[in-house]
Amino acid sequence: LIQLYEYYDEPLIHPTHRRVLRGFLFCCFTGMRHSDVRRFDLDWIDGEFFDFVPWKTRRFGTKVRIPITKEAMAMLADEIEESRPNKMFRTYSEQTDNDVMKEIADLLEIRMELCFQIARETFATLYMEEDGKLEVLASFMGHKTTQQSEKYIKIMDARKKCIFLTLS
Repeated sequence: LIQLYEYYDEPLIHPTHRRVLRGFLFCCFTGMRHSDVRRFDLDWIDGEFFDFVPWKTRRFGTKVRIPITKEAMAMLADEIEESRPNKMFRTYSEQTDNDVMKEIADLLEIRMELCFQIARETFATLYMEEDGKLEVLASFMGHKTTQQSEKYIKIMDARKKCIFLTLS
């Protein structure tokens, strides 16, 4: 994540890479799905929260309320500055955006396959690494059960080692 963030800030980054990577990083910091980021609207801002109905679960009327982090706000500020207000985060299809993320991974020699699903997993993992509550994570991600959210959490090896050491 740090490597991607540093690449995003490089002055000579290709404009397509910067735009797609901004959406990816925004997903990492909000947990939003690609489909929701492409629909993003400034009306979703409610004080210090993003408040919206996810596209995927709209038929159930699921509301999601996610705290706005400083990192998400920085990505949003860049998006407002660099795009048309009614076209925020509207790059390409999810498949094309994922292809661009694969290009970025190759360029940066990142061995992980980067796609927008990984961005949601990153959000979930970062939240839980900061001792977040699984029930709260489920509400942030628009899941009805904590079991759905558990699939997104990828605990880092260093954390696993710490947990193991405290148990022994």
